Amino acid sequence: MAKEESRSTSCKKTIYFPSAMLDEIQQECTRLERSFSWVMQRAWRIARETVQEMPGVELAETTDQREAEDAHIG
Repeated sequence: MAKEESRSTSCKKTIYFPSAMLDEIQQECTRLERSFSWVMQRAWRIARETVQEMPGVELAETTDQREAEDAHIG
């Protein structure tokens, strides 16, 4: 039973990439001799903290509005 518990749960998802980005990722998969899934999992682990630091939509819109107002006033 311990082996079953230590396995990670996999689930299938469909995600969409612009074709140029998909081509670039696929080239890296070939270069690294790794699967698309492997590359994307590693990319997420590397980018996770950066993504978590991004503001939510409401905060981002407020910041964008303030910057636009500041640019208009200045």
